[in-house]
Amino acid sequence: MRRHIILGALTLGLAATGQVAAWADQPQAVSPGGLDALSRLNQQILKSPTDAALNLQYAALAESLGLTRLALAAYERILMADPNNQAAQAGIDRVRRAIQPSTTQFVLETGYMYETDPRYTQVDTVRGHNELTGSLSMIDERTIDDLRWRTVTDTSLKYYAGNTVSDLDYGHLGAVTGPVLQLDPGLTFNPGLGVAGAYFDHRWFYAEVSANATFSIYPAGAEQALTLRGAWREYNHAFYPGTQGGYADAIGKITLPEMFPDTAIGFSPWVRLSEISGGVGTAIVPLTTDVQPGDYVELGGRAQVIHSLTDWLILGGSFGVGGRFYESVDVPPTTERRKDVWLSPGAQLIIPHFIYYQNDLKFGYQYTWNHSNINTDTYKDHVISVTLATRF
Repeated sequence: MRRHIILGALTLGLAATGQVAAWADQPQAVSPGGLDALSRLNQQILKSPTDAALNLQYAALAESLGLTRLALAAYERILMADPNNQAAQAGIDRVRRAIQPSTTQFVLETGYMYETDPRYTQVDTVRGHNELTGSLSMIDERTIDDLRWRTVTDTSLKYYAGNTVSDLDYGHLGAVTGPVLQLDPGLTFNPGLGVAGAYFDHRWFYAEVSANATFSIYPAGAEQALTLRGAWREYNHAFYPGTQGGYADAIGKITLPEMFPDTAIGFSPWVRLSEISGGVGTAIVPLTTDVQPGDYVELGGRAQVIHSLTDWLILGGSFGVGGRFYESVDVPPTTERRKDVWLSPGAQLIIPHFIYYQNDLKFGYQYTWNHSNINTDTYKDHVISVTLATRF
């Protein structure tokens, strides 16, 4: 049944609206007959500007002629008189997407971290390591043949200073692309296909393909989102012999409307179902990625609070909790299944617009306590970081 779930997820002004304004809105040739019909509807609307039926006819004709800005004005007139008009809301969302410009946003983060237990194990006698980190993410949105298209990429690198932990050097590259569809006024649906790969211990680590679906809505300007993902991953068998398989997860994003001045509160719960064969029982190297090899169910969530003290200082706090319950990993010498439970509080201090408007300087601290019924994998980890984030 669980395998079926995973495989199923993988296949987953009014008076100015005459001929002069029309030609200015869309410079290519428009049939005189269409403009005449538009002008006649415009004259009728001048006599009855709140008539929803007339405005909908006008907007539909304007859209068919490619005069999107005139259609937008008509939909806005309807919503001023009737904010709950579903046809007008759907139309205004459609037209706004059509005239929305293409955008590409990059975020580059570079930083330094000091981590007390990078191997995440109780038996590691070498503790306290310096790390250099870097990541580059991109969100690109553009309109292709009247369809809004979104592409998201992310690249990250982590370099451990010192020969005793150089085998933990890690890199990741991933991309997801797909259309952004309007399911209902205010509700968007972004299906996409993704690929990803990772580098670890100076060689290829894993490759992955995925199917993704994100639903987003913004009531009162607060984003609420749900991302569903199904993926197939294969690891380098030199790390985990025979380790490959699928996983599926659901990740939520809940943002509360501003309850307190200058304060944002958010929650991110998730559930993950993994059937990646092999995994923990045959691990040769420490696990470093968010999706761990193994046959398990994972539940977790993180809460975050951000408060702006001044224009130049922001404080943040977070608290994460989770549990991973394995189906096929025994705790020797018993037949008890492995269970891991973790807690992870953290704090951040952010200096926005550091030196330059698009720069943020971040100071962070993260504590992680993981309890496993395999004693050697119970650990505590402290991470102190300094990161410069640049948007361009």
